[in-house]
Amino acid sequence: MSRASNSKPAPPAAQPAGALSQNTQAWHHGAMIFACAGLALLIASLTIFKMSNNDIWIHLTTGRQILQTWQVPDKDPYSFTAPDHDYVAHEWLSGVLFHLVYSAAGVNGLIFFKSAIIFATCAALWGACLFRRDDPLILFPCFALMLFIGSARFLERPHIFSYLFVALYLLCYFGYREGGKDRRWLYAIPLLHVFWTNLHGGHYQGIFLLVMLAMAEVVMFLRAKRLTLAVSDAITPSDLALVCALPFACLATAFLNPYGYRLLTFPFELTGQEVFMRGIYEWQSALFPSYNLSSMFLYYIIWIAVLFGSFLAVRGHGELSGVWRALAVAGNVALALLWLVFIRQFARTYLLASTPAPIEVQAPFWYGVVALFLVANLHRLQFHHAGIAALCFALSMRHNRGVTDAAVATLPSLSANLNAIRVRMSAGGGALPPWFRPAALAVMGTLMFYTAGWTFTHSYYFGFRPPSTREMGLGIAGNMPIGAVDYVERNGITGNCFPSYNAAAPLIHRMWPKVKVAMDSRNDVYGETLYREYVAALNGGRSLETYLAKWPVDFFLITYGGDRNPEFFRWLEKSPDWKLVYFDDRSLVYLKRIARFEAIIERDGYDLISPAIPGTTQMTPETGPRWLAEAERAVAAAPNDWSPHQYKAKALLALDRLDESEAVTRRLLSINPKAYFAWADLGYLHMLKNEPRAAEDDFARCVTLRPDFAPCRQALDQLRSQAR
Repeated sequence: MSRASNSKPAPPAAQPAGALSQNTQAWHHGAMIFACAGLALLIASLTIFKMSNNDIWIHLTTGRQILQTWQVPDKDPYSFTAPDHDYVAHEWLSGVLFHLVYSAAGVNGLIFFKSAIIFATCAALWGACLFRRDDPLILFPCFALMLFIGSARFLERPHIFSYLFVALYLLCYFGYREGGKDRRWLYAIPLLHVFWTNLHGGHYQGIFLLVMLAMAEVVMFLRAKRLTLAVSDAITPSDLALVCALPFACLATAFLNPYGYRLLTFPFELTGQEVFMRGIYEWQSALFPSYNLSSMFLYYIIWIAVLFGSFLAVRGHGELSGVWRALAVAGNVALALLWLVFIRQFARTYLLASTPAPIEVQAPFWYGVVALFLVANLHRLQFHHAGIAALCFALSMRHNRGVTDAAVATLPSLSANLNAIRVRMSAGGGALPPWFRPAALAVMGTLMFYTAGWTFTHSYYFGFRPPSTREMGLGIAGNMPIGAVDYVERNGITGNCFPSYNAAAPLIHRMWPKVKVAMDSRNDVYGETLYREYVAALNGGRSLETYLAKWPVDFFLITYGGDRNPEFFRWLEKSPDWKLVYFDDRSLVYLKRIARFEAIIERDGYDLISPAIPGTTQMTPETGPRWLAEAERAVAAAPNDWSPHQYKAKALLALDRLDESEAVTRRLLSINPKAYFAWADLGYLHMLKNEPRAAEDDFARCVTLRPDFAPCRQALDQLRSQAR
């Protein structure tokens, strides 16, 4: 029968056949470009922000020294406490790359370089998904959620290379598996591993991933040969041998590094130091309160819920019959109910302040559920996807830094599962109208544009309770002690420094070898004994005395925050041997009273101001001029910091110079709009100036910013009572 005799009536002459299809394709193409642009802007908004990690400065210094000497360091060059300790710069190649970028484009160059690495990671993941022709309507939401999970870890540090190489390994693996079984994809992996090994210690994740994939391929091969189930999932015996050889090949190529076997044993030495694993945020479990209060964990709950649930609906039970089919269906119904229970228990960990979490206590039970899942789905499970999910989830539960790794590594698996579910659902239903896909893509693009714009203007929320955001823009974030390091460099302060743990790196980068430090963030170099001595010294008192008797410290560079121990600062303030010469909103510098520092101490030393232990000395009209002189010197040293302005405003208030005090307080608020105490000061100023309406507004702003601040609440209630 001819095509013409069996065809449907032709469309009207005014609408030629095929015109609607071409129009739809054009709309689809435009909508796809729009959505991709939205995703690109979202990636930019979550990767381009002020540089806020201190470790980068040590990597830059190490990279600079390697390029100058053409040798990797062997012994620690940066400290005066551990010069005889081994220093394995296991991320030496990252340091070289970072230094080259920094030399060419500075801090902003590093920020854009980091962003480019994340863009490349996303491109590799997208390529891995395209080998299976995954639906972009699924890919865009997956990428958006993955980016929000990982954004907190998108820092100028070597671990970003591990995200890239995980994505490249998955690109190679799925390029082989879904792209015609071309072995050249697999041959590329050991070559990539040479670079990964020298860039970051996370290269072991690549080996673990390859081991898991090899095990999955063996299981699927045996399932096809012995049970004749899911035969299309199995690869040939020769290809199976090649996949199984990949972990060993990568381990062999890992020896191509300047340290030999020492580079390979280093990650295990580091993670074996219990004192660091317990005390450092990123090495704690994702269930620990330091992480489960964050927005990243909230997004991860959603990710895991969808990922684990998707494995239950990827394939049907068509290859089974009779009682086996009934058992499989019943088992998966039970597993679906258990999945709901698991997600509820997992979600309950969010904002949980106590340990251990209930789900940790129940861990043996959930291991049993996993075993049941494997048995009930042996006939249909794609074990390479399941293995990736299981491995990455387990690693993320051990250390929260693995959460981002898990989101990156499981994105292709999540996309594959959701795409398979979409295909199953659409097989029995009618076709979607032709306008649906371009419209859906346009909506997704619009949402990503909006979200990116919101992130650029309102920042990324690390936590909702308590609220915390990052600093957007370019340059260096305010958490780094750049002002203090500038002061040290400007005044030629040299010698041995006792720094805060997070302040040593920028000091090393700027001042080494004229300055050496007592401690920095390279835990492997110092070891547990020196670290414990250092932490004890930060508590002040006898421990600090003992430390200073043992080690020749010339000056302190201490940041606020975790190091702000009143006993530590009280000891320094009372000691005749030390003098505060600089402070800002982040850090302080104390100099030892030795001959080469006497001129600096005479000029810059503070006798009244003690920002680390405020409120110990009262301002009076008699002492006001001295307070004002010190405060003005502090403002001159740190003009863009609020804390010196607070001292100046209070000194002017003590001298009854109310208008000047108000002007300085408003300058403080322009620097730090969230300074609730400054609104309280303004309120008292306006009360002294007999301006009750203005005072009421000030106290109301204070209460809005800090509802539990009793002085503002009481003053506000009093003013409102008087007004009534």
